[in-house]
Amino acid sequence: MDVVSPGPFVVGSLVWQTQRGAAVLTVVCKATFELRPDESPLAKEQDSINEEDNHWNDDRSRSLYAPSDLVPFKPRAEVLLVGSAFAPRKEPVHSLVARLFVGDVDKSIEVFGERSATRDGQIRTGAPFTKMALRYEKAAAGASNPVGVRLDAGSTMLGSVQLPNLEPPGTNFPQQGIAPIGFGPIATSWPDRLTKLGYLAGMWPAGRWWEQPLPEELDPEFWNAAPEDQQLEALLDRQLIILENLHPEHPRLVTSLPGIRPQAVIERPGGEKEALELTADTLWIDTDRSLCTVVWRGQVQLKHRSEAGRVVIGLQNAMRAGDEGHVVDEQGDANRTLVLSDVLSRTPTMPFLEALQGRESPFARIDPSLFHKPVGTGTITLSDERGEDSDRGDTEVLATGSDADAEPISVQELEDQSEAASSENWETTGKVDPAHLPPRAVEAQAAPPAPVRPVEVAPPAPVRPVEVAPPAP
Repeated sequence: MDVVSPGPFVVGSLVWQTQRGAAVLTVVCKATFELRPDESPLAKEQDSINEEDNHWNDDRSRSLYAPSDLVPFKPRAEVLLVGSAFAPRKEPVHSLVARLFVGDVDKSIEVFGERSATRDGQIRTGAPFTKMALRYEKAAAGASNPVGVRLDAGSTMLGSVQLPNLEPPGTNFPQQGIAPIGFGPIATSWPDRLTKLGYLAGMWPAGRWWEQPLPEELDPEFWNAAPEDQQLEALLDRQLIILENLHPEHPRLVTSLPGIRPQAVIERPGGEKEALELTADTLWIDTDRSLCTVVWRGQVQLKHRSEAGRVVIGLQNAMRAGDEGHVVDEQGDANRTLVLSDVLSRTPTMPFLEALQGRESPFARIDPSLFHKPVGTGTITLSDERGEDSDRGDTEVLATGSDADAEPISVQELEDQSEAASSENWETTGKVDPAHLPPRAVEAQAAPPAPVRPVEVAPPAPVRPVEVAPPAP
């Protein structure tokens, strides 16, 4: 069965066998987005499907740059990040904290420049940096990271030991050890994934596993490449993404996916057609290229491996009504992020499970004609009086909705509208149908407004200059 896409998506497929030997076609659909403030649009150039694990420098002894997209299913959605951390405003620093926030994933890594520890426990720091790679080779070695920096590797000629550039925030070295940490994908040959194979680890045919039925002893979590603290229940079509010190131009990037999703139809011989649900299960971010990719996946049960037919994948507008607003990020009084998020379909990522029963949207019974102007796409952020670049400014994400015909609204346009709304010539026109309003609102709309009388304000008192005596010699 072929998989084709006349739309913007890149597609691939994989035929594999269940534990009972039934043939299954997994359809893989991928889209690439440019990471920009407010909303991340589709990139002009789309990344291709990764048919196998992609290691750094094509060296299998190194860490992974991107995992294979051709896996049968993933029991949980996951977020992966590779690339570099960047110093704010490109000013050299000795350390910084890089933070990844996506849904239930909120993870930080403390990033240091080159440094070493002497025999008496003193730490020597090298030159400051503006960019630091986030590879596992820069983190501490351990059972979960076979390619990291070994603290027991012995001292240099100067009697010092090299320290890793990446560590969990709050690590107190040398009083405590440095644990391995990273944002990137975990290779299939690493212990954290090999343990999911159990006794099959030594005989797993990593090259052509799909040629035989999946063994019953295989833990489905083997197919997830992200660390456990970067796995979540679902990825939304308008997923909010916050990156701190992970973008070369924006120290704190707040963006969201644009709300598009693929629509798949199975076409079998004889004209039979069937819709195929595709579920987003992988968000992969490359900070060096300032882009991200989303992978959707779906499964088709085949009569046999060579069954005729095709799967056609196109673009579907994914905007749906949303939930109530909720605070997703709060750090004391310094930063606050409020999201009016749209809850989209949360289809299970495991194959052949019945779809969850959806709940009725709180906006389902409202007349659509009342919304005379669609909400702008993207995420709207406002800074406080202390300036746009203030690190302690309150930031509110006002909306992440979209409409098929809606034009994006920028922060400048929002500020211009706010100024117009506060001017003395601003008037509100039109009335809402009383049937859609509560009783008090109907009475308020029916009552004529009270006349507004101008308030006379006394002119300000003149300011006289103050003479200051010169200082005594």
